[in-house]
Amino acid sequence: MIGMDKTKYNQLKNGIVFVIGLMMAFGAIRHNYVLSMVTVVPGIVVLYTLRKGVSEVVHDERTAVIQHKAASRTLGYMTALMGLSGLVLVEMSFRGYSEIRDVGYAFAYMANIILGVYALFTWYYGKQMGD
Repeated sequence: MIGMDKTKYNQLKNGIVFVIGLMMAFGAIRHNYVLSMVTVVPGIVVLYTLRKGVSEVVHDERTAVIQHKAASRTLGYMTALMGLSGLVLVEMSFRGYSEIRDVGYAFAYMANIILGVYALFTWYYGKQMGD
């Protein structure tokens, strides 16, 4: 596998990710979560090993910027959606759906924790970078 090009690596990566997803779905349907866990760990190891064998550049500055923007947008949208969902679920719990109150509070608390961790890391890396 030494000297593999990016195209072959991407094909193998997509196949492995598909198999992992398929096994996760099968494990969830069969209520066999051990199968899911046992599939993910070797899959990650195989992907890591394959990536080491690629002779071309897999990760450059452009890729880093794209991943940074995607991660930032995902964090923002998912945190806002989680907080809004929590508020809606808590509000609905006062209107006759009392069993969803705990889920609403969990969403709201998780959104606040994520924002707190984000603020902590922003402050930390700001200090590290001389901000």
